[in-house]
This record gives sequence, C-alpha cells and structure tokens, in this order.
Amino acid sequence: MIFIFDRDENMKAVLRRESPESMPYWEAAFVEQLNGDIRLKFHIPADHDDAQYIEEESRVVYRDDDNMERLLVVRETEEKRTSDDRVRKFVYCKDAAIPELNDSPVERISYESATPLQVLNDVLKNSRYQPGIVDSFEPKPFNIEMTNAMQAIQQMIETWGGEIRFRVQVSGNKIAFRYVDFLTRRGRITGKRFEYRKDIQEIIRRVNTKNLKTAIYPLGKSIKNDDGTEEKLTIADVEWSTANGDPVDKPKGQKWIGDPDALEKWGYLNEDGTRSHRFGFWENTEIEDPVVLIQAGWDYLQNSGITEPQVSYELSVLTLEKLSGYEHEAVRLGDTVYVIDRGFKKPIEIEARVIEIERDLDKPKNSRIVLGNFVETFIQSVDQVRQDVEKRIRPIERINYLNSIIDLENNLIESSRGYVYIDDPNGIMIYNKLRDENPTQAMQLNSAGFRIAGSKDPNTGDFNWQTFGTFNGFTASLINTGTLNANLVEIISTDISTGTSRKVEMYDGNIYTYYYGELTMALTGYSLDFFDHGNFSDGSNKGNITGKVELAWSSKTGDPSGEYNARGVAVVTLHDLLGLGKTTPDDEFSFHEFAFYWNKGQNRAYLSGPGSGGDYNKFWSLTLTPDHDMWNTDFRHGPSMRLAIGDINGSHYSGVYFSIGDKEHGGDGRYFEVWEHRDTSGTRYPALQMNEERLFLHRDYLHFRKPGTTGTNRGWIYTTDNIIALSKEEGFAIILDRSSKTMYFVIDGQTKFWIDTNGGHSI
Repeated sequence: MIFIFDRDENMKAVLRRESPESMPYWEAAFVEQLNGDIRLKFHIPADHDDAQYIEEESRVVYRDDDNMERLLVVRETEEKRTSDDRVRKFVYCKDAAIPELNDSPVERISYESATPLQVLNDVLKNSRYQPGIVDSFEPKPFNIEMTNAMQAIQQMIETWGGEIRFRVQVSGNKIAFRYVDFLTRRGRITGKRFEYRKDIQEIIRRVNTKNLKTAIYPLGKSIKNDDGTEEKLTIADVEWSTANGDPVDKPKGQKWIGDPDALEKWGYLNEDGTRSHRFGFWENTEIEDPVVLIQAGWDYLQNSGITEPQVSYELSVLTLEKLSGYEHEAVRLGDTVYVIDRGFKKPIEIEARVIEIERDLDKPKNSRIVLGNFVETFIQSVDQVRQDVEKRIRPIERINYLNSIIDLENNLIESSRGYVYIDDPNGIMIYNKLRDENPTQAMQLNSAGFRIAGSKDPNTGDFNWQTFGTFNGFTASLINTGTLNANLVEIISTDISTGTSRKVEMYDGNIYTYYYGELTMALTGYSLDFFDHGNFSDGSNKGNITGKVELAWSSKTGDPSGEYNARGVAVVTLHDLLGLGKTTPDDEFSFHEFAFYWNKGQNRAYLSGPGSGGDYNKFWSLTLTPDHDMWNTDFRHGPSMRLAIGDINGSHYSGVYFSIGDKEHGGDGRYFEVWEHRDTSGTRYPALQMNEERLFLHRDYLHFRKPGTTGTNRGWIYTTDNIIALSKEEGFAIILDRSSKTMYFVIDGQTKFWIDTNGGHSI
C-alpha cells in the first residue's frame, strides 16, 4: 500500500494493486541502503483522476515489510506512451528525511561526556524530527561546531558507531510524527545461508587499489622544540640493516620505511627501469621512542593490508521468503548472513551483512538483496600435492604411494621426541625441542581445537601454522588420503606454462569444472551442461547455461499415452548456435568446417561437406534416402534426393540442386526446380523449373524414350532462339520458325508442306 500526500502533507490518494476503487500502480520497487538512502519508483495511469496529486515535492508514505511507515518525496515524474498505447506516469521518489535534515541548522554542541540520546535531542531541536528508538551506548565526548542536522548525525555515527533509520507515523490523513532511530546495529544474526545455485543470482569480486601503499612515514608523539614549536616524532635517527637481522635496510636521516616486495610489485615504474614507492602516513601519538615507532610502523605496513589491493565481494541474491514454505528465509536490512560460493579460484565462505534491499512490490520473489561489509572467516583450498611425484605414477599405484607416505609419517613420529607443556596459558603445547631451545615445530591443543606448525617464519620467529582442526572441520595445506568420502571435493590446479587456473568440483553427486573461477561444465544426473563466459554485446547471457548433452526420449508409434519408448541422446543448444564440424590442432576453440550448422541469430542452417579447393578433387554429397546404403552411387532403386559435387572413383560429378516447395519470396503456389554446375567456375545454371502453370526446360533437346537405359527413342523436342521442332524419329518433324513466321512439315528428311502467317503455303 502506498499513500500519496500533497506538498502540504494532506492525504490525497491511496495506491493499491488489488482494489478497483484505488489507483493502480505497476513495476514498483522500494530500495533501502544501510545508513544510506531510500528510493521508491513506480508508474501509474496518467489519465487516472488521482494522478494529478502526484507531482514534484509530493509526499509518499510506503509501509514496509515490518509495518513501518517510511516517508519519501517525489523528485521526478515523466509521462510516456507505452507499448500498449497507454500513457503512463513514471514516478521517482527519494528519502524525505535526508534533505530536510540537511536544511535544519545545528548550533555548536559540546559535551565532555554524553550519550547519543542527549546529543540527538540537541541535533533535532530545530527540525520536525524527534529521537525515536535510541539504544544504549557508552558516554563519550562530543563536540561539533555550527552545521546541519544530517552532518551532526554523521559525526555521531563516527563517534559511537551505530546505524540510523528514518520513519514516520501517519494518524488519520496527516503525517503526525517523524522519528530518527539510533541503533547499535540494524538486523539480526540469522544464520541464513545464501548459496550459489540456490538463491545467489550474481556474485562480484571487486579489487580496489585506491588505498594501496608500499611505504609509510611513521609519526609519533608531538615533541616541543627549544623555540617553542612542535613537531611529530619520526624515525630519522634510527638505522636498520638486514645484515644485523632487521627486516629491511633503512639509513639514518630517512624518515620513511618501505616494503621491497610491495615496491617491486606495485611501485610506479621510472624511466630508468627502477620503481618509486607509493607513500602514506601512519600516526600513533602514544609512542615516544623512535625505535619503538619504527617497529610499530613496520608491523602496520605488514599487517594492515595496505601493501595489497583491497578485495571485497558484492552479491545479488533472490529473496525466497514470499514463496510458500520459505518463510524462514526472511531477511532484513542489516542482517548478518552466511555466503557460500565455491565457483571462485579461492572459494568464498564468508559472513556478510545485508547492506541494501530492493523490494519488488509487484513480484516479491524477484526482490534483490546486496550483501557487503565482508569479513572473511574461512577459506579452504587445495594446494598442489607432490605434483612432480604424482605425474610419474599410474592410478593403480596411487594407494601404494599413499601407503608409503603413511609408513614414512609413522616412522618419523616413532623416531621423534616431543616435549609437552600443560601449564601453557594457550592450552597444551607440544614442541620438538625444549621450550628454551628454540623449537621449530609445534602442536597446540585447547578448547577451540588444535593446530600444527612444521616450521617457523625466519623473519618474525612465529610458528607457521598450516594444519588446523576445529569443531567446524579440518583445514590443511596438504592432505594425503586413500578413499575420500566427502560432501564436497575440490581439485584446484594451475597450468605452469600458461598460468591458467582450473578446478574440478564434486558436490552432491555432481561434477563441476571451472576455468579462471568461472563454471564451464556440469555433469548432473543424465545431463552434461555447458556454460558460456564469452563476450556479449549486452552481457545478457554471460555465465548462463548455453547447451547440453542429455538423455532424450519420445513416443514410439503405437505407444500408449504417457509412455516414451523411443530413447536416445540429444545434443541441445539453449541459445543461437548449434554446430558439428572440424577444427585444427592449433585452434581448438574455432570451427573451420561445419558438417552441420544451425544459427538462429543469422536465420540459417545447412549441412555441408569438406571444401574442395576449387578443383573438385574431393567429393561431398547430401543424400536423403530411406533404408539404403549411403555410399551406393545408384539411387534410382528407391526414393531419394542427392546433392553432390567433386570426384569419386575417377568420375567427375556436376553438382545438382533440387528445390521443392513454395515460391522463394512468399509466393504464389508450389514449384520444383533443378539447378546444376555446367563447368568448374562455381556458377549455377537452371536446368528445370516447374510451377503450377508452366514447365521450363533449360536445354536445346528434350528426348522421350521407353523406360530403361537402352530404350528406343520415342521422339524429341528441339529449340533455338527462333526455332522449335517436334520429332517422332529421324527425318520426321514439325518445325516452327519464328523468324520467317512459317510452319514446316518434314517427312523422310524433306519438307513436304509449309504455311506462313501471311496465308502462303506449299499446297
């Protein structure tokens, strides 16, 4: 339901889809972003009586799925004539609270300690809004100079965190109350799982280099100079040397510290081939010692993620809550959900929040949800497993190889010693050496699970934890196994020569293959499906299934109703192209010669044979014949049709084209045509044409014989440009001469009688 108010906020109309008494609307969508804007769009019949009330600056109230009333203002309207020849008014609305609060002044506010409720009362004092639901927050200092209410609310978010919501309350035909809710967070931790092939429509991996840095200037506490000026503590007086065990070289006098690896990878390329750093600044006003400052700055450079591009994920998903039986799938703005998509090179298993919802008011099941603010919680990938050894063993030997690994590991464990520390605050620790003898291997066990490290990082001295076991499962960089019984199996590899990433996934009894993270094939039940990720002019089909090889069935003649006893295999395209042809070893992705070609996009289809090179030294033919040997050169013994060209068994075949059907251009009755090649030029010539009215023969002679190849001549018809002759046998003919306008009768080779159009004759 949508309520329409005029500019003075008097209710004028109600929009309902179902009620004939109200103004209808179509293609309505409500969009809301977390701590952002809300939008509403729809269109209505422009000739409806109530359409006059919807104009720029009109107010619109939409009641959302939680029965909250949300206020918007009409920002734009346009009228269009649609395909059904009706004039529609298209209406575009935006959040009414944000512009109003931008226009509401806020005088200076200063608190040494205050709660958001206290501050919000001051912020909204000069507006029509009032505090609504305000959660409890820890008191904090808050100071702001003269500004507007929206800017003040933004600073409140920066101070306390939290998330806002604007809503109103309609009483009678008026907008009675306006509220600003200030919440610790919107939404719930639902445990809902969005999964690819279930309710994820699209997933986008974004890589952002906006904040990428390869070096920083660390700044510490302000230091007062002798002249009374102040400056920040720097690392200029500290010297680092890798020869002394420091992470990088840094001479005295240099105020910055950089990462050589990041420089080589992301630095700006100079003309002389060297690279320049991408500099940033990092500050910690609590640090007073430059030695501490440089170490803290280096730790920040290594651990903050600024030396690599920022990676985030955005998903569009299908809401299922409006479907019967899926009510538990309900999601709201701010909800924390779980996202699973194993189609990427690094499978995605992440927690995410609902940051935007688009509700389709016409077709709720088509609503879209955007998820963001990702915090990666778990990624499981399979590394290359002893690849050079695996390539040299046959599949039958794999279990023997595995047994040898098991024996090796058993011998290693049996011959090793361990040192157990139960009093460690991190749980039970097991080392390969005494704790004070710099152990290089460790196992840790506590209430969260266990982890194993086989080495230490030479720079930091920290253990390299590579194997984990928790209540959620096991994660390891290398797993050796014999029989693997699992719900999901992933095999990931990279072609060393090309760098191509490939993956095979076995999931729920199905097999999926991936190329550069894109799904390419799926073997599911009785179907092998192919997916296309090529370039499209509009991108509409990218990633969709494009064709399949599957089990096919149909009815046999005489089958009872509902039975399908004609069984087989079908090759199917779901788009525009279907082909069967030949390719070349150096271009495996292109078809150069099609034996069968069907292209809906070009509105054509054909069967063809191999190219002849112009000299007809090859042979190809199209033969349609029931129950006969396709290689039989004599087709006269049964109904057939042949189109042939080339050389076969030393004999030259001139191509013959048969056309049977309606006129070429939509026309006038049935026809039958035969065209042929009379030379090697490739030019076709008509040989015979017949329609409902006429028969055309493109030859000088038409002979009539008894049936059989050696039958006697029954007569012939001979034509030139001016003469037509009809003959029974040699020496007997009737001749019509157009040039002399004369008819001749020939008997025994002599003209016995003639007559012309002028009345002349020989008798």
